[in-house]
Amino acid sequence: MALEIAAADVTAEAAIAVDTAINAGVAEGSTAAAVHARLAKDAARLPYDAVRALAAAKVVERAWQLGHYRLAYALRERDDFDYA
Repeated sequence: MALEIAAADVTAEAAIAVDTAINAGVAEGSTAAAVHARLAKDAARLPYDAVRALAAAKVVERAWQLGHYRLAYALRERDDFDYA
């Protein structure tokens, strides 16, 4: 059986986009690049007011909530280690 989830509103659509991006990152070995690529693709199709739900801090928070700690660290790596 195939199941496709459809968003009820813009907020839900943004939440689905974040989860989809996180899943893409996990599938690629917890890489931030895969998440950023997917978010860029989704940001281009989402309404302007929904794009702020794709902010980096919100994506990291959601990855952490879902238990994808390695991905959350990969997403924060540039911020945490940008002192060199």
